[in-house]
Amino acid sequence: MPVTDPWCIDNYVKKYPYSYWLDGVEQPMTMWSAKRIFQLSPDPPEVEHENEYILRAQQQPNRDAFCFFLHHYETRLNRRIKNLTVGDAELRYHPDRFMDIKMACVQKMLELLPAYDPAKGATFATFIYERLHEAVREFWQSEEAWTIDKPEVYRKIRHAGYVRSQCPDLKTAVHRFMEETGCTQATAEKRMADAANIRNRQSIWLIDDDTGQETCDVIVPAPLPEKPVTAISGIPIEVIREAFWSLKLDRHREILEARLAIDMKAGEAKPMDEQMTLEELAARYCLTGPSSIQNGLEKALQAMGEYLWSHGWAQAVKFQRLSKTKTAAVYQYQADCDGEWGEIHFDLKNGTAIVRTVAEWDSSQTKRYANEIIRRMNDSGKFPKAGIFYFP
Repeated sequence: MPVTDPWCIDNYVKKYPYSYWLDGVEQPMTMWSAKRIFQLSPDPPEVEHENEYILRAQQQPNRDAFCFFLHHYETRLNRRIKNLTVGDAELRYHPDRFMDIKMACVQKMLELLPAYDPAKGATFATFIYERLHEAVREFWQSEEAWTIDKPEVYRKIRHAGYVRSQCPDLKTAVHRFMEETGCTQATAEKRMADAANIRNRQSIWLIDDDTGQETCDVIVPAPLPEKPVTAISGIPIEVIREAFWSLKLDRHREILEARLAIDMKAGEAKPMDEQMTLEELAARYCLTGPSSIQNGLEKALQAMGEYLWSHGWAQAVKFQRLSKTKTAAVYQYQADCDGEWGEIHFDLKNGTAIVRTVAEWDSSQTKRYANEIIRRMNDSGKFPKAGIFYFP
């Protein structure tokens, strides 16, 4: 009997079909199948860590082992695409467009595969985490009729188009763009001219009444929103309201409204002189001191943060203390509550912190999740045993 090579992709088949048949007619791809497109049957060869698939793929001319990596990574790739495309419903929920952006991410991963160096201490999943954002941006860029070679220039031109859409005339837009970016007037005018040549999916072109043709002479100013505030830190007000009403205790909702001077039912902010102090709230609920109110407030905010995180509107970093002395503390943390743990050392005497090990999913360049823990603990001066921080 010939020995079947477990590392040859020819010995595997797709676990789930692209589409299905109904009454003799092939039905289109669904989101369910689009999210499982890289699943294989039987399961790929077992390894101690999925990064071994990448190391093997770097040595293979046919990259078969990379398919095994995608088999394990697909769920996280789907979640990453979801987080990067918040607000683009067509991209997130239309199967064909979801597959387009998914394959763009895979292409970016293959392009970066030869450049990955495991000796630097980061897994391939961490190495490509921030680069997937570039893949999504380049995908959007490729849809423009008038493209730009450099992504950083493209971002500035899209920014200029947004500024122009918010201003009544070109002169005002140029001055605002100069203030926001610090560029010269000549550069701002060039960016505005370039933005006028870009066709966005949400068209910013004018329609000529006589010919019915589109013209790029002037960008159409966007209509002013009916409500002064539609989002907070990028999260729609409606979603924040849903998180508020998901709180199980009436007291938590009442404490939040009184402490923040808001009326969630009416969707209004009250004057700040109506904001109640912790002592006043403690007296209202017949408590001995403000600490109980503070604890209730923190629990309510944690519950809202968990709701936003579970629905893809916020990010979370989990941490737990490994050791603590009078002069030092050691913590391990997880980026987005998933993947391998990283490690942070706090020097309490000098007020400094060092990221000894970067967690999986945390960028080795920005260390966003680690820096969030360091910032919050330094601001509060508290070093608890464990917890979760939520942030947009």
